[in-house]
Amino acid sequence: MAVIVFVSDFAVGHLYPTLGLADALRQQGHRVCYLGIADMAEAVRRRGFDFYTIFEDVYPSGTVVRMSQGALVHNRKTGFNHHVRPLLEGALDDVVRRLAPDVLIVSLFLSLEALTLFYKYRIPIVIFTEYLRAANGPPAAKAVETLMSLDGVGYELLQTMRSAGASGRGLIDLARPLTEAPELIACPRELDLPNVDRGPRVHYLGPSIRGSAPEVGPALPEPPPGTKLIYVSLGSQAGLLPTRAESLYRRLFEVVRDSVDEDWHFVVSIGGHLEPGRFGPLPDNLTVVSWAPQLALLQRAALMITHGGLGSVKEAIHCGVPMVVVPLVNDQPANAERVEYHRLGARLDTDRFSPGEMGAAIRMVLASQEIAAATARMSAIFEESDRSQIGPRVIGEITGTSASPA
Repeated sequence: MAVIVFVSDFAVGHLYPTLGLADALRQQGHRVCYLGIADMAEAVRRRGFDFYTIFEDVYPSGTVVRMSQGALVHNRKTGFNHHVRPLLEGALDDVVRRLAPDVLIVSLFLSLEALTLFYKYRIPIVIFTEYLRAANGPPAAKAVETLMSLDGVGYELLQTMRSAGASGRGLIDLARPLTEAPELIACPRELDLPNVDRGPRVHYLGPSIRGSAPEVGPALPEPPPGTKLIYVSLGSQAGLLPTRAESLYRRLFEVVRDSVDEDWHFVVSIGGHLEPGRFGPLPDNLTVVSWAPQLALLQRAALMITHGGLGSVKEAIHCGVPMVVVPLVNDQPANAERVEYHRLGARLDTDRFSPGEMGAAIRMVLASQEIAAATARMSAIFEESDRSQIGPRVIGEITGTSASPA
């Protein structure tokens, strides 16, 4: 069987979708392990996979927390100096020699790093895309965009890659290995918008939910009997937008105070960057925590108010929970559009919704039989898609190994 190495980026939300594929590959007898920064190690090792920490002197333990709190800004040029150049200079030679990978599965967010790894070690690359990217944003384009943003050092990287075996004269030629690499998108096709053509090398994996790993965290108090649990989370990156996040929470807490006569109980995960006390006295129909076991809560929830990160959207669908989406950044507005299109919930203008509009959206979604039926249908599609084994088949074609279980 093959040795398969995942190369993860900085976000645990990007790591989680890979774990289902890693489990499936391990069940087929492959050796599966991960390379990444120190902060990713615990989540991987908790699932029983080997994890090899890289660039620990540059990204020590605690880097992700500092980034989420805005205390550390990671930019492309810094990233080049900190890890792309060391890659070219052989920083991973020892671990690559020791593991002898048959294939590297690399995050889309590390497309330039994937290209560097290919030219350095000539190991087949598979791109793992953690979100429903724009159809005009494939890995090669992402790598070229990053390369062009590097200013003067970009030319240095081009020259170094050519000396390592890159052929052709232009950026398109340089990025061709990514154009030819398979891409796995961590989502069922059915959640995408219609008439999106991503090309023959792109494969929709299925839901890629984080799986059965226990969610470590404090026990939460049980909501009063007979109440509907409404779970609220803006995701792990809300700390990068503290002003917008605080404004949203203040309006949301007005909704909570105005709904004390409703059969609702809110559980709000506000992250580590805000203190509950800054919002004043909190009503009895509200539980505020810095972190919550999301899957466990969704299994009991009647509704989720979410920022629209794809991981959270998929987990809500997986648990059959309709949504109110208040998108913040990146792919979240597009995911909110998908939620609306497929009738899985409602969306609100994040910076402009009033407490009254949020309350009305909650009532509408909870009462809508159409939304309940559409959510149940999509949840069933997720369950069926989860059995597709598309990822192991693609990896098997690359490594020449059987896709049958060990």
